[in-house]
Amino acid sequence: MDRPDHFVSATALAESFSMAMSQMTEHIMQQNQQFQSAVIEQLNQRQPVQEFKVEGTSMPHFSGMPDESVDEFIFRAKMFMQGKNLNYDDQRNNARVVAMLASSLRAGAASWYHTRVAIEQRPIGNMADFHEALAREFVPQICSIAFVRPCESANRRKASMIMSLSSVA
Repeated sequence: MDRPDHFVSATALAESFSMAMSQMTEHIMQQNQQFQSAVIEQLNQRQPVQEFKVEGTSMPHFSGMPDESVDEFIFRAKMFMQGKNLNYDDQRNNARVVAMLASSLRAGAASWYHTRVAIEQRPIGNMADFHEALAREFVPQICSIAFVRPCESANRRKASMIMSLSSVA
């Protein structure tokens, strides 16, 4: 017995509809999986790392005095930030890291930073730039003062020797 033409076309139509639905379902599942992966990646990037409270220690201070070391200040600041679980190399933390460093400046160093940022409008963007700018400003002063002191004491010794020799003669 032969099937009527309308039955054959309904079967072909159902098969083609079923194939199209299968392809569409597969495509939607792929898109959904890509979307989920993208959302998970974004959530992982945005999730802040928990910062710890460090007890028994505090952020070091730097005044720019001759007996202070820029490198030691930066080293101790890095150690403090590591203790707080704050990644000072992460670009997302740059503003916080620079703010922590700047708020730890005292006396002449604080005045220098204020002048640079507020008056000269030359902000510092990250820890490496902060370290470089601080060293450029304060290391030469410290070195020149370190060389002046031995000269002053040598001049005092020389003057003392001259006084001693003149009293002997």
